[in-house]
Amino acid sequence: SKGKNEQCSISANWNALHQTLRQEVEGETFLLVLDDVWLINQSQWDDLVVPLNSAKKGSKIVMTSRSSNAVKINQGLLHQYILQGLSDDDLWSLFKRCAFYGCSPQDYSLLEGDGRQIVKRLKGLPLAAKVIGNLLNTRLEVPYWREVGKSELLELERGDDGILPALGLSYQYLPGNLRQCFAYCSLFPEDHDFDKTQLTRLWDAQCYSGREDIGNEYFDNLQCRSFFEPFKDGKYVMHDLIHDLAEHVSKDDCFRLNDKKSMEIPETVRHVSVYATRFDQAKLNQLRSREKLRTLIFSPRCDFDGMTRGLDELLLKLKWLRVLGLPVCGISELPSSVGDLKHLRYIDLAWNPFKNLPESLCDLYNLQVLDLSWCRSLVA
Repeated sequence: SKGKNEQCSISANWNALHQTLRQEVEGETFLLVLDDVWLINQSQWDDLVVPLNSAKKGSKIVMTSRSSNAVKINQGLLHQYILQGLSDDDLWSLFKRCAFYGCSPQDYSLLEGDGRQIVKRLKGLPLAAKVIGNLLNTRLEVPYWREVGKSELLELERGDDGILPALGLSYQYLPGNLRQCFAYCSLFPEDHDFDKTQLTRLWDAQCYSGREDIGNEYFDNLQCRSFFEPFKDGKYVMHDLIHDLAEHVSKDDCFRLNDKKSMEIPETVRHVSVYATRFDQAKLNQLRSREKLRTLIFSPRCDFDGMTRGLDELLLKLKWLRVLGLPVCGISELPSSVGDLKHLRYIDLAWNPFKNLPESLCDLYNLQVLDLSWCRSLVA
């Protein structure tokens, strides 16, 4: 009955949203931009456009998509513009800026021929030119450029998993420690705003970097290779295709649990994030069977209502945990069992209404980071 009530609630919210949207656009002209759309079926598109029919004539919808299904569904409704790749000359200009960043191309004229041959194999894709160019910038040597240029991955089309082979090639040339750091980022969803300090501390807690200053070097190295892009307010983001690559290479080690994903957590997984609206019994059951987890991070505003005892039960199982993230989860009491997690190095409890913390926290002799930001109810 609980499941039926939740379905009814979702349906009621959806109907209310339709009604609100219809009222907002009624008699008005609008421009709606939908970026990177992935439609599964016609009904999803119909659900979207029905409340928009009340708008004034002349309203427009601009949609971008990498999915051929989205194009097929809307063939009769939209003017389609199939984007072509860049010309070799334009792609060379972009590639050259990345490959010779910090130096003069004239000083490395012997590399131009090999560079232009590589560009021809990138099929006009700007992201591929940027990533491979930044990879080659690490070693401005003819043998290295020829080695990369001979890779069969540059010739392959995008696979069924949507991964550009050229991006996979750049990952293959990462040192092992940077591979671990990059793969760990798959715990966070697409379009996540990465905080450099927080991320390097998470790496440090897993002993990927050893020290925060080394973690900073690793981050800067990944950014130079276009795995991260500057965003706003000092944060960073991953291109969606780069994020797809991170998910692909980490599938045996990292797992992101959400409201839609019902599959079991593989036994090989050691790092889990829970990006869900609510922590419930079903998620508890999945997690407590994975006693060797090293990371457990809950998304901000994951509702723990009535599940504090479940959290206590879970922590009693996870003896090898190094990272525990519980930000903005509305938890007023932290279970004392947290003190049994002797390997914990990082705990994020920010923005929770704690009045006090268990004394057992003092038993965590490996703890490096305890984030209590904006826990304003704490009694000193």
